[in-house]
Amino acid sequence: VLNWLFSDESNLNPVPRVSNGENLPYTVDGIHFSSCAAMAVQTFFLGRVNLFLELLKSSADLEDDVKFWMARKLQWLLDILVDEHVYAASLTLQVPVSRKNQEFIYQPFFHTIVNSLETFMVVMSSNPVWGEIESFLLENLLHPHILCWEIVTELWCFLLRHAETSLVRDIIDKLCALLGYTAFPEAVFSPGSALRKIARSICLIVTCCSQAVADQVYDAVTGDNKSQDSSMIYTALLMEGFPLTILSQRTRSTAKARVLTEYFCFVESFGSELPKTSGFEIYGAPVDALSATLLSQ
Repeated sequence: VLNWLFSDESNLNPVPRVSNGENLPYTVDGIHFSSCAAMAVQTFFLGRVNLFLELLKSSADLEDDVKFWMARKLQWLLDILVDEHVYAASLTLQVPVSRKNQEFIYQPFFHTIVNSLETFMVVMSSNPVWGEIESFLLENLLHPHILCWEIVTELWCFLLRHAETSLVRDIIDKLCALLGYTAFPEAVFSPGSALRKIARSICLIVTCCSQAVADQVYDAVTGDNKSQDSSMIYTALLMEGFPLTILSQRTRSTAKARVLTEYFCFVESFGSELPKTSGFEIYGAPVDALSATLLSQ
């Protein structure tokens, strides 16, 4: 079943042809045939997705080599979800999940996708090849498609809510390290930059985690207050709505004091002329940081 599911031969050609090998794009019969064939391909894609989700949900009964092979095919799931018809169905299709008093209970297909992936993550958590899951999540943290990005973010939140403390700390360190690799002055004020996208994901993830996780992110980012990278990352996080209210009382007071101090220092630096800055500094960042902080409150 798995070999068939992921084989090249299992992809149907969406361009229909009649028996004599000629396309019929402009005739009534051709339009009807094309519509039916297109619908068949859409149903086929949805069927493949649903079959893979069922395999993920029943993965606890599979052998380790099959689990590893399925983990390597998670990217395929995101790739096929990008298809416009599968994408639309993921948001609108209602699927039965249980039955109560002779009536079926339905939920959005999107929830089925997320729940199946979460189940597979739980199964793989005690598997030696857990690294495949972690690599998949890291590689798709900046997925350009909104649906795939939402799914990956949901999986990150699920992981950090339920994982052991040591694993959570290790993951947060890796995410903060990614911020450091993407920290450039021009990226701070560009919402589509890698720095802002990663900061956006971290802010969403932190809101689902404990106070200790929020403090760890803050400490990791502000560990070197004099570092230019630290200032850029901190500003990017605030502009993406980093939840200061989740921080512990002491850390929250320190964070607010820093924002206010940097703002007043910036204002007081004005004289008869605008203060001169080097090309490596972020001019006006304290104002944006204070504005973002007020909005998040």
